[in-house]
Amino acid sequence: MKLFSVAFLFLSFFTTAYSQSSSHSDGHSHHSHAANLFAYTVSYGVMESNHSDSNSDGLMYSIHYAVPSNEKLFNFDYDYTLGLHYMNNEAPHAGIMAGILLNVAENTQLGIMPTYSYYKHHHSPMHSGGMGMMMMSSQDEWNSELGVHCELMFQAKLFHQEINPVITYGHSKDHTHYSIGLHFHL
Repeated sequence: MKLFSVAFLFLSFFTTAYSQSSSHSDGHSHHSHAANLFAYTVSYGVMESNHSDSNSDGLMYSIHYAVPSNEKLFNFDYDYTLGLHYMNNEAPHAGIMAGILLNVAENTQLGIMPTYSYYKHHHSPMHSGGMGMMMMSSQDEWNSELGVHCELMFQAKLFHQEINPVITYGHSKDHTHYSIGLHFHL
C-alpha cells in the first residue's frame, strides 16, 4: 500500500508540474547547467525497518555526480546522475544509485534513482531459530536489496549564498528512509 501511495503522489506531482511547465511561454528551466556537476549533501534522516522495530535516525551523507542530457523528458530538461549515500547509526545503511534529475521548475529538481542498498541488521545474542530452537548469533548481518531513492531539491539564496534544501525518500522491501538537509555544489 505504501508503494501505491508513493506512486500516486509522484504521478500527481508530474501531472501538476507538466501542466505548469506547458503554460510557460519559453518552456525552459533556469536550473539546468551546461557542465558536469559534482555535489554533496548533509542531511538528517530517519530509517524505518519494514520487518522489525529497529528504527533509527542520524546524519546521512551523500555525493552526486550529474551530467546534462541535453534532451527533454516529459517536456523537462534533465540530467543523468550517479550517487552514493551513507547513514552511520545503530543500523548502518549505504546506497549506490543511478538515475535522472528532472528540472521540474525554475528552481526545483526531482531526482528518481533506482538504488542498490546495503544495510546492517542487528540481532540480539539469542534469537529463535525456528521449531522452538534458540540460536546464537555472534555477529550482525549485512544485507542488500534493490529499492528506489527520490529527492526533491530547491535552489535558494540566503545572504547572497546559494543553498539547496533537499528532501529525500527511499523505499525497498526491508526499509524506508526519509531525510531533510542541504545540497552543496562544488
